[in-house]
Amino acid sequence: MQLESTKDWDLYLDRCPDLGVGFARKFMDIDVNIRSSLNFGSVSNETIDDFIERMGDLKIFDRTDALVRFETNNPEKHMIMKKFERRQYSREHRFVMVVVSADIEASQYDNYLFG
Repeated sequence: MQLESTKDWDLYLDRCPDLGVGFARKFMDIDVNIRSSLNFGSVSNETIDDFIERMGDLKIFDRTDALVRFETNNPEKHMIMKKFERRQYSREHRFVMVVVSADIEASQYDNYLFG
């Protein structure tokens, strides 16, 4: 199976905070389809700010403490990265990254993140 044909990823990242950034960059480099997603967990205390800093120069369209929406290399697509808080009795945070249409509204995010 090649990366180009894989639509959804589910990873566990214990001590590799840059892997999420690496996949985000790879998704942009190969211009994956809208709704392609990456779901990963991390036991670190990574924040959205840490992710943005590691990504480097990004044009950001929306940002909260738990979410960032940024441009990709394709002007018709954006990416959303959302951090979910730890569940009770869990030691990891969950992150979801998904490629979305550049023209969606913030009210449509959940359709992509949970659709």
